[in-house]
Amino acid sequence: MKPGSGGTSSTNRAERHLKRSPETIGSQQYAETALAFSQVVADPHLRRSLESAGLRAALSTDVREQIDFSDLPPELRDRKERMGRLLNLRQTVLKMRLEGVDTRQLWDALGGAPHLLLEEKATIVKNLPALPPEKLSALSAKLLRARETFDATFGGSLVQRLYEALGMVS
Repeated sequence: MKPGSGGTSSTNRAERHLKRSPETIGSQQYAETALAFSQVVADPHLRRSLESAGLRAALSTDVREQIDFSDLPPELRDRKERMGRLLNLRQTVLKMRLEGVDTRQLWDALGGAPHLLLEEKATIVKNLPALPPEKLSALSAKLLRARETFDATFGGSLVQRLYEALGMVS
C-alpha cells in the first residue's frame, strides 16, 4: 500500500478492519494491519482511528515487546508514549485494594475523565494508596458526578465512547 493511494477499496477494508477484534487475527497482526491502513487512507478521522486502534492493540498485550516502534512518525511516537503511560496507570489502579472503592469503577471515571490531564491522573494514582477511606470515597464520588454531568450535557453514548477512548477501557 502506498501512502495517499487510499481509495474507496482501501477505505472500506480499513473500516472493516476497525470493526474486528484484535483477538480474531492476533494482536500483533491487528496492530500492524491497522497501522498500515492508517498510512494509506485519505480520511483523517479514519486514519486517527486506525492509528489509535493499532497502538492500543500493540500496547495492551504481550506483543508490545515484539513490535519495533522506532520508525513511527513523531506524532505517533508521542501518542504511543501517552497511551502506554495511561495503560500502566490503569493496571496500577486495577491491582490496588482500596477500602470501600471499586477500583474498576474508579479507573473508568478517572482514566476517562476529559477534564484531567495525564499528569493530573498520574498524580492522583500515585497518591491513592495514602488516601484515607473517606477521601477515597469522596474522590470516587466527585469523579462519578463529573461523568454524570458530562452524560447529562452531551448524551450518554457519546460520553461513554469518550471515557472508553481516554481511559482505554477494554
